[in-house]
Amino acid sequence: IETLDALRDKNPTYRAIDVDGLYYVCLRHRGYVRISRGQLETGIYDLTLTERFAPLDEEAKGLRNWARMYIAGASFWQVRWDQVLNYFSQIYPYVPNMIDINGITATERFRTASIEYAKQLEQTDNACEAVIHYQNAITIRTEPELETALSNLIAACAEPTEPPPAPEVTPTPTATLDPALVTPVVTVEPTVEPTVEVTIEPTAGTP
Repeated sequence: IETLDALRDKNPTYRAIDVDGLYYVCLRHRGYVRISRGQLETGIYDLTLTERFAPLDEEAKGLRNWARMYIAGASFWQVRWDQVLNYFSQIYPYVPNMIDINGITATERFRTASIEYAKQLEQTDNACEAVIHYQNAITIRTEPELETALSNLIAACAEPTEPPPAPEVTPTPTATLDPALVTPVVTVEPTVEPTVEVTIEPTAGTP
């Protein structure tokens, strides 16, 4: 790359297509190697420069994407274990040995995040959800402390919970009326007078 830089500075038009091709090969290879060695930021930068000369191949493009996700996930370290777990659960199945400058693999970051997030869940009402995260950590590498924590949690979650006590019902007092204080209701039936029918007999000779 240094030789190509010197050549291009001296004569930018000299065999431009060939020089571009050499830039592509060199930058692509250097970026790939840097990411593989844990130099994620500089490796990403090299691969980005490579795209100035030609589109990246799928392998290099995929490695760059994983490196970006690694950096994003690591930025939540010891701050948001749920976010760390979210990122590295996607990374470690495909690039389990990807590392950063600290030399921590994606697999180990996933394992640590699983344990720490499980501990957080144990302090909440969702404690039983921590079982799956302990199991994921043990699948990668087991430790006696993890096995003990998992066994205790499984036993606690398997115990039937006692139903809450029934609420006490306070009887509603019934009012009792004193008969002496009650005014009787008198119903007055209407009086119906009989109807008298009067029949007038006609007198003879009267028209």
